[in-house]
Amino acid sequence: MEVISIGIEDENSPIKSMLDLCMKASMERNKDYALLGCEELGTHIFYRYNINKEEMVGIIGDAIWHYMIDCLLKQIIEREYVYFDQSDRDEIWVAAVNKIKFEDMVASSSMHDTITAKVRDYMDYNDEILIDGFIKFRLKDEIVRLIDAVDSAVEDIMMEREYNEFVKLLRYFVEVQEPKIDEIHVVVEPDNSYKLMDADMHLIDNHDMMEEMAREVTDRNISGDDILISSLITMAPSKIVLHNVEYMNNLELLNTINNVFYGKVNIMLSKNL
Repeated sequence: MEVISIGIEDENSPIKSMLDLCMKASMERNKDYALLGCEELGTHIFYRYNINKEEMVGIIGDAIWHYMIDCLLKQIIEREYVYFDQSDRDEIWVAAVNKIKFEDMVASSSMHDTITAKVRDYMDYNDEILIDGFIKFRLKDEIVRLIDAVDSAVEDIMMEREYNEFVKLLRYFVEVQEPKIDEIHVVVEPDNSYKLMDADMHLIDNHDMMEEMAREVTDRNISGDDILISSLITMAPSKIVLHNVEYMNNLELLNTINNVFYGKVNIMLSKNL
């Protein structure tokens, strides 16, 4: 074992609390580890431990990881999105954490592993570490990643809210107008095109409707998905039956149809017509 010194700027700081929790768990597992004492030097308080260095690397890595996710991430949200209420900021934090965890799943190494590796690289040549300075100067990339996760989470949340408001508007529009047809069958073709049929499975000719919509769209860059949802909203059927949805590439379109025509959609798989 070795004597390792850890410097903290504020003994009441969140990072010190994280270190204490991780250190307590380690000391309970190994009774030989011990706090030898502490002393104030300049702007830091140094805590000296008699402990295995590799064990200390893991403790510091765990403590910094929890501090960055549970404290620093929230501080970024509080600072950058102060105009959001607390419930919104809590939602942003959860979304940002999930983004980081998802990125960790597909990356070669997680943020936790990266932090621990950087601590190990530093401790290979040092028996003393200033935690606050280490985070500030050695973990710049990880801090940028936290900021990016927050900004991305906010963007996703705002887009989802705008989408939900848009769906509510479309649902209201459908509900207040008289249905032009009672039942529509939407048949998805293998090439992801669509056929519209009535209750007797006769093809509905919506060519004129498509032409009218194309004229109304200034750039005329209208997709088949746009035409489908616009046709359904215009006809406002009482019942929609979707066939061959396994051919539908745009799952967001399926979700939109279900939301706009809530309770009116039946889904059928593998029924080629």
